[in-house]
Parts: sequence; C-alpha cells; structure tokens
Amino acid sequence: MGGAGLMQGSENDTLGANYSRGIGKKWNVGITGSYMRTAGLNGQGAVQGEYGGVQASRGLGRYFSFFANYTAANQSSGLSSLSNSSNILNSLSQVIGFGIGYSPRGYRIKK
Repeated sequence: MGGAGLMQGSENDTLGANYSRGIGKKWNVGITGSYMRTAGLNGQGAVQGEYGGVQASRGLGRYFSFFANYTAANQSSGLSSLSNSSNILNSLSQVIGFGIGYSPRGYRIKK
C-alpha cells in the first residue's frame, strides 16, 4: 500500500473465516472471525487486530425474522508514537445487538 496518515507505506496480512448453519426449519446460527496485521515499510511498527462474532436468527412467519448477535474486536499498536497511550488503536470493543428483519416477497416485472 502507498500509505497515508499513520504509516507512509505498509504491508498487510489478513486471514478470515466464517461458518453458518441452518438448524431445523426456522433457526440459523453463524460464527465469524478474522485477523489483520499492517506493518510499516520503513520500520515504523505495526497495527494488528482480531475480530470475532456470533449470530443467531429465527424466522417469524412468512416475512419477518428475529436476530441477536455479539461482536468483539481487539486492536493493538506497535507504533512507537502510540504504543503507550490509550486510543482507538489500543482497545477492545464489544457490541451486542438485537433486531427484527423484514423480507417482502419478490415482485416479477412483466415484459
């Protein structure tokens, strides 16, 4: 990468995976995770992060569904200018979500 902001040029390593499965007629569960590391080309240090999440959803009738999810993301920085400070590049964030989805049936456009 050409770079901008914190790093003037960088190299990225990324690994990710996800899996989902239907359980019965109405339930679906899934899990996802990833890792990313961005290292400066001129010895500036590196920023790395891990991400993971789980989700469950259940159909509610013909058009509606309910879902719940949990996500955690952790970042850490080896950048000398930021490694000793508390900031967005050195933190763990967690989110819990709930919601209702709506998926109307498709409409066919006649020619």
